[in-house]
Order: sequence, then C-alpha cells, then structure tokens
Amino acid sequence: MMGIPGFIQRHLNQTVVYWGNPQPDGYGGYTYDDPIEISCRVEEVTEVIRSTMDEEIISRAAMYSDRRLDRGGYVYVGTLDDSIIDALDSDADPKELDNVMVVLANEKVPRLTRSSESMYKAYLNISKELRPPYVK
Repeated sequence: MMGIPGFIQRHLNQTVVYWGNPQPDGYGGYTYDDPIEISCRVEEVTEVIRSTMDEEIISRAAMYSDRRLDRGGYVYVGTLDDSIIDALDSDADPKELDNVMVVLANEKVPRLTRSSESMYKAYLNISKELRPPYVK
C-alpha cells in the first residue's frame, strides 16, 4: 500500500519557480528569498476566496505541493533554467515577469488516516489582475 508521501510525489509532476518569504523593503515594495524550484501540481480552476481584508477575490489556479507557500509569495510555472527567469535580475521583483502568479491563501490538507502526513493547497492568481493591498 502506497503512503501519502509516495502518492503526493507521484502526482506532483510539474515544476514551479517559487519566491517566498515576502518582507517589506521600507519603500512600499517587498523583497523575497532567492527563487527555488518546487515539485507541484497546478490546476486551472476558478474559486472565490476571502482576502485578508474579508473581501471576495477570485483565485484562478490551485497548486498542490508538499510545503506551505507564503501568502504574497510568487510562483512561475517552469524551471530556473527557463530563459525568462535567466533574464530577471536576481534582485528584481518577480512581479516583473509575465505569467507569474501570487499566492493569495493556502491551507493544509491532512491525510485522513495519519494526521502527521499532509499536503498543501495554495490559491493563486495572475499578479497583474490584483489591486494592492489584497495580499499582506
């Protein structure tokens, strides 16, 4: 019988580049940790969720992974080797990329039989569709 780690890893067959740990830079923007690759599964699905200000916002995609993503972090479906990532200066804001998505919210999805094994779901939207300050 396959456990949840094997099940998760088998279905996380896509790769995203992830910029996490958003921190205010003191000038109205944010800085992020260096981008990393994450194995995941991204589904195009529209869902209505609540923002941190209790407003309804639209999530355009859901991403399943083995880790919790930071609200306000960014993901790009692809790899660090993609030319579009190479063109981005290491200190640049990931919002400058086309097709980058912002993490609106996340939740832990526990396994029914073993609560110590979980996967995570992040709700995403194209960053250019949002008006600040939806994500804090």
